[in-house]
Amino acid sequence: MTSGHLVAVLVAPVVGPDQCGIAAPLKLSAIILADGARVPLEPESLLRCDFAEALADWVREDIAPLAQIAGGGLTKILGSDGYECRSRNRIIGAIISEHATGNALDLRGFKLHDGRTLLIWSANEDLDFMTQIRDTSCARFTTVLGPGSDGYHQAHMHVDLKVRHNGYRICQWDME
Repeated sequence: MTSGHLVAVLVAPVVGPDQCGIAAPLKLSAIILADGARVPLEPESLLRCDFAEALADWVREDIAPLAQIAGGGLTKILGSDGYECRSRNRIIGAIISEHATGNALDLRGFKLHDGRTLLIWSANEDLDFMTQIRDTSCARFTTVLGPGSDGYHQAHMHVDLKVRHNGYRICQWDME
């Protein structure tokens, strides 16, 4: 499937134990920018369709313009975890993670056209770019966890669209 924003393959519903699963999952391999450029997601991630669309909007409207200024454009998104049937932070007995429903993605960093790789764990290498990544992600997602939020998110950022009571949002990522 190639939409105006996503390069993805629709896959069969995922049914897991407990509350794990995705009714209409897709395997996202790239996001198509406004200029038609394809920015691959490495590795491909299994996600809910609505989450994948929200991710694509963030990349197209926020990250790509920031990357253009910082390093001539965005060439790759370095992810890590999309769907995974597990509890939060992989702690036995903890509440189910948004990853378990395909409603979350962990990101390690971004590759820019100028050849640089900007990694979440070393945000101070381009503090202005990463501060704007944090701020735009916090405006779009209901949960953003990055370095400084807890010991589980020191090397990556977690974004999700968890629905909470009264529209409560979490944005925790300390910049150095």
